[in-house]
Amino acid sequence: MCNKNIKKLFEGITDSRIERTKLHSIESILYVVLCGTMAGINTWIGFQDYAKEHEDTLKDWIDLSNGIPSHDTIARVISSLDTNEFQRCFDQFVKDFKDIITPEKAEKIKTTAIDGKTIRGSGSQKNGQKKQTLATGKMWSGSYDQN
Repeated sequence: MCNKNIKKLFEGITDSRIERTKLHSIESILYVVLCGTMAGINTWIGFQDYAKEHEDTLKDWIDLSNGIPSHDTIARVISSLDTNEFQRCFDQFVKDFKDIITPEKAEKIKTTAIDGKTIRGSGSQKNGQKKQTLATGKMWSGSYDQN
């Protein structure tokens, strides 16, 4: 079963797959992609390999009772997402993350770097209409002592 915080993180994202074909929850797939993206992964096979490599840790957070989702499953699920729903979910994630940064923590953050990428194949055509592409982002914050 997915951790309740993981479920909340992806609340509002519609799973458009047929019920009988769902071996892996959408939350589990999205969590693998989120963690993999933060680790620098940017290919479907990379996400699958990342999940295999970190399976023991991921099991503590998400349901992997049917094993690791294949790269094809990951690609299919991510490509079928409603980008507006995903954007709203991601915006909420950033807001929640920002809310946990206290003024004391904020004073220590000297540098913030942001990098973005578009996931290949996420803008594939569906029913003759090109979908919006899915972009990912990474943010690093750090501080240093000048002494």
